Amino acid sequence: MWQDLLIFVSNMTYFKNILYILFVFFSLNIQGQQILGVNLINNPSFEEYYNCPYTSGQLYESKYWWGITTEYFNACAAPGGVSVPVNYDGFHYAHTGVAYAGCVLYWYANPSYDYRETIKTKLKDTLIANKRYCTNFYTTLAQFTYTYTQSTYILLDSIGMLFTKDSVQDSVPLPILSNGTRVQNIISNLDSINWFKIPNTFIANGGELYLTIGNFNNVISYPSDAIGATYVYIDDVTVCECSFKFSLGNDTTLCIGQSLTLNPNMPNAVFTWQDGSHGSTYKVTQAGTYWVRAYFADYNITTYDTINVAYYTNPIINLGNDTTLCSGQSLILNDTNQNYLYLWQDSSTNPTYNVTQQGFYWVKVTDSNNCTASDTINIMYKDCDTTQNIDNIISIYPNPATDNLTIETNFNEEHRLEIINLLGQTIYTTYIGRKSIINTSNYSCGLYILKIYTDNEIVVKKFVKE
Repeated sequence: MWQDLLIFVSNMTYFKNILYILFVFFSLNIQGQQILGVNLINNPSFEEYYNCPYTSGQLYESKYWWGITTEYFNACAAPGGVSVPVNYDGFHYAHTGVAYAGCVLYWYANPSYDYRETIKTKLKDTLIANKRYCTNFYTTLAQFTYTYTQSTYILLDSIGMLFTKDSVQDSVPLPILSNGTRVQNIISNLDSINWFKIPNTFIANGGELYLTIGNFNNVISYPSDAIGATYVYIDDVTVCECSFKFSLGNDTTLCIGQSLTLNPNMPNAVFTWQDGSHGSTYKVTQAGTYWVRAYFADYNITTYDTINVAYYTNPIINLGNDTTLCSGQSLILNDTNQNYLYLWQDSSTNPTYNVTQQGFYWVKVTDSNNCTASDTINIMYKDCDTTQNIDNIISIYPNPATDNLTIETNFNEEHRLEIINLLGQTIYTTYIGRKSIINTSNYSCGLYILKIYTDNEIVVKKFVKE
């Protein structure tokens, strides 16, 4: 039966190692988005060792760790002693890997007997003054804690970390440690089945190089018949420089129609945006002030950031209505705004485009704010009756004109009229019927072109302004 148990433990350990490798792989991918920096703990999961432990009080066999009378548990040891998962303190798999540490968190026999054990290590580097550090480790209650207690009470109080410049001296019993920088957590919810994450955060005084894990509180008062010990396992220790700060980016101005996705990129936070929503991102589609509050439950810390978003007015472009020309005619497409950058359908970049054949024509313009607009026009061609005398259809006078130009036609309905200067700029647009008078008093002297868009063609006339 004992051999069957060994085979069972060996198989379970194998599968747990596979799961652990997968866990580490995915964790590394996730950590690229985390708030934590490099772990300052050597051998954080107690997997590395000098020699396999064979009895109690051998934490020093785990590389970089030590502690007087504290235990090192590893699957390499014989079951029933200091092995994993079967050992004399209970039955428990490691949180990751196949090893963990163990210690008496507190042992109460009488008011004058205060016995505590700790586990210790030296950090990879000294802590920097005024920098924030985040700490994590996992702990669980050993099953045999219950057998040590000679009453219905389980001696639970708190567990934490002590950071000091010098290594804490080993002694039995261990004195209450009040020096250094401490972080600690109440563990009244601890049980012997689950691993519990113990997170915390603090600002370093600077120069701390040693870590001690244990109970650093004055223990709460227990009933007089409460005699026993609290024994815990400890695994996966982390001490990292960390930051809870994030940025939504600098204030910005967008073009109408554009959107901006605000992404704090803090996966461990609970977000509250200015409108009460709680998504991990927020899509901006209109001008305004946007803010988000990020709450980190593990550390009970809240941070926030704000961004102002404005919108430019997009450029305006109009190539005119779809039109039909007579065979042999041409049409100059002109937006008349010289401050835009132009891109026509054939990749040309001139501000005007000369149409000589039918088709769809489009232009995209970009203004100085890098905002864009576009327009299209469909140009058709047809054979026109050229025998009709244009002068009998449309007449203009006086020509040359001074203050006014009169246009008479035989139109039964209004048609669009454009006046274009020699630079190709459309300076005036209106609709004319049988008789129209155009005020030309403010025109510069020179030659002008009239374009009249009829149902069948574009009639071109010229006049001179004196």
